[in-house]
Amino acid sequence: MKVKAVSDLHLEFLNSFEEIPDLGTADILVLAGDIFPAKYLKTNGKLKDIYLQFLDKCSKDFLHILYVLGNHC
Repeated sequence: MKVKAVSDLHLEFLNSFEEIPDLGTADILVLAGDIFPAKYLKTNGKLKDIYLQFLDKCSKDFLHILYVLGNHC
């Protein structure tokens, strides 16, 4: 079983989906904090779209995803 752990992606600072780093593939992805502040889901359409595209890609590349909130919620 392969596990990939990443943190501090801060997707809120990206301008487009193409700027998201390639996370590769594994059985389990651990998104270990500070991925994207939830407050932007209601206030910024472009950032929300980038975030949703990121989650969609992750769900295709990894069998399981564990999402841990960070300190920038």
